[in-house]
Amino acid sequence: MGLSQFIIGSIVILLLSCNIYLNKDKLLNLYPKDFSKDTFKLYYFKVNGRAAPARAILSYAKVNFEENFVGPNWQEQKKNKDLFEFGQVPILVHNGKTMSQSKAIYLYLAQLFGLDGKNIDDQYQIHSLLNSYDDISRSYGPYAYPKSDEEKNNKEKYKKILVEELKRIFGIYEKRYIKLGTGKYYLGDYFSLADIYLTIYMNVFTKNVGGFQLVKESAPKLADLITRIKNGELKTFFEKYYYD
Repeated sequence: MGLSQFIIGSIVILLLSCNIYLNKDKLLNLYPKDFSKDTFKLYYFKVNGRAAPARAILSYAKVNFEENFVGPNWQEQKKNKDLFEFGQVPILVHNGKTMSQSKAIYLYLAQLFGLDGKNIDDQYQIHSLLNSYDDISRSYGPYAYPKSDEEKNNKEKYKKILVEELKRIFGIYEKRYIKLGTGKYYLGDYFSLADIYLTIYMNVFTKNVGGFQLVKESAPKLADLITRIKNGELKTFFEKYYYD
């Protein structure tokens, strides 16, 4: 073998090695892990709340998971700092590892089951949607869970504020979906945590303020997407783990 052939061969091997490394996650997904022996335990109240996406991912992945509902004795339960380190739920325990903070749990499960996007741009879209939950919550809380007398005595006022905020944010979601190509899923041909978030919370947040009709009016293309997913990929979740 001549020197030039050796150099060309070395370059080819280097390029192949780089390509394998850059696509290692896709290649590994060709041989999905067997989770049949894994244990998943989820701790939360028997409501949708912040545990719904975690339940949806576990349901979609068709793994066995144990739901542990906290309830009337929650104030006593949360004193167990080994389990409830921040004194909050949800908590996920996977094979003995305890995890807290809802968004971190969603992202952990999404990565575990290949729902976290194909690239950094997909991941940005997912993370951005998850963070918008907090924007909606600022308007949702005073209406759904009024604390002050002012909030309790002005239900219609806070309902109007919530409806306007939902319309605004749903409109942003819709514009993004159109910009991304209005594909089979939010990220195109790839079912992801983005679809799970939208399908769950665009139903949850509108429950008592116009229902899904508000979604149809504010984001008609996303309404079609959500309907397909609700009757398809997340059908089992909505039948068994969605606490309406």
